[in-house]
Amino acid sequence: MGKRTIVIIASIVAIVGAVVFRLVMNNKTEEEQTTSDKTCFKYSGTKITGYYYNLCGKEVVIPRILGGVEVQSIGESAFENMQITSVTLPDSLLEIEQYAFNKNLIESVVIPEKVTSIGKNAFSNNKISNLEFKSSKIDFGETPFNNNLLDDKNAFIYDMSSGLDTSYIVSYAGKNRDNVKVPNGVKNIGPYAFSDQEIKKITLDKDLVVIGNGAFVGNNFAEITIPGKVESLGDNAFDYNIQRIVVENKGKIDDFSYYGMQTFLEDVLIFDGKTKKTEKELELEKVEEGIIQ
Repeated sequence: MGKRTIVIIASIVAIVGAVVFRLVMNNKTEEEQTTSDKTCFKYSGTKITGYYYNLCGKEVVIPRILGGVEVQSIGESAFENMQITSVTLPDSLLEIEQYAFNKNLIESVVIPEKVTSIGKNAFSNNKISNLEFKSSKIDFGETPFNNNLLDDKNAFIYDMSSGLDTSYIVSYAGKNRDNVKVPNGVKNIGPYAFSDQEIKKITLDKDLVVIGNGAFVGNNFAEITIPGKVESLGDNAFDYNIQRIVVENKGKIDDFSYYGMQTFLEDVLIFDGKTKKTEKELELEKVEEGIIQ
């Protein structure tokens, strides 16, 4: 065997040895990481069900592998109300269940490409000012991002069940509470989409057709105008304390039965903040009680 051949063989052996060593070290690192993660996360199969935040801190990095299997799901309320300030989600993730990260201090979230489901209130009540979706199709539960701090341009979370649909708002995640303007072209406001955010004023788009159940409860505006194209108004769409509702086309809406008021006789409706009745209803009561003739 010549000297040149010996050198070539030695080089090959060295390269193979280096590759094997690197693989072993990488596996060891992953095993060590998995072992460490086991002390931080509760999990069952592919689902994370809890987190020991007192032990592992407020900056959460969720691993791709736990217990030898890929993490694919974040369980219901798994990280709820733990004062978490940041979270990094693994690219293996498929599902985020309801209330998973509700009531934390998270400022930034990147939704991985494989995620297809985000449940009710999954990221509500945080401090999110940066939100990125790498996934193009997601089934949202109610109010998945309500009460966050996104700027006006990105504040509206639209339906993504069949791809982005900017005509359907499922959640309002904006920091603006003083004067919210619903974007042009929005035809559907989903159930509770703007609920519980102490908004002072809101302007609805002229193309709006559907207002879902509880869409605006839990806010502070005293007046709202319902555009003329609205055909469907959900139960308890507004708070009891709203004082004035202007209906641009009353005849187009079939049912005004929420709050127990079956019909409205005026295009401009005025509610008493205590009795929640129209002026004509209040006047009729006074007549019936003999207060006025």
